[in-house]
Amino acid sequence: AAKRLRYVLEALDEFGQAKDVTAQLVSLQDSLGTVRDLHLFVARVVERIGVLGMIEARRRAAKALSVDADDTPSPALARVRPGLIALAKRARQHADVAFDEFRATWDQARVTALATSLDELIGALGQP
Repeated sequence: AAKRLRYVLEALDEFGQAKDVTAQLVSLQDSLGTVRDLHLFVARVVERIGVLGMIEARRRAAKALSVDADDTPSPALARVRPGLIALAKRARQHADVAFDEFRATWDQARVTALATSLDELIGALGQP
């Protein structure tokens, strides 16, 4: 929502107050964007590790049951699973820190000030 509002306000650059509100929205968007990007990265890594686990489990089950004579080695990514897990843990820690920073930066007073600035801008837009 902040991104969409920002794009609308960027079209109103002639209003000095719009620039101030736009700058605040950019900051808000950047803060939340960092958290979102890190969460998406962690989710992708978890999904890939799950797929690798499924492939490995099938391979081992087939080998144990002598169902498949093909002794295909584990996928190459299976060898880097510990590294993927470490990256995901680190990304999750960074996401937590980024969210804590967002909460500290965007406290109730700052959100209220942004809402007030938006109300004032809307009022100014209604003036001839």
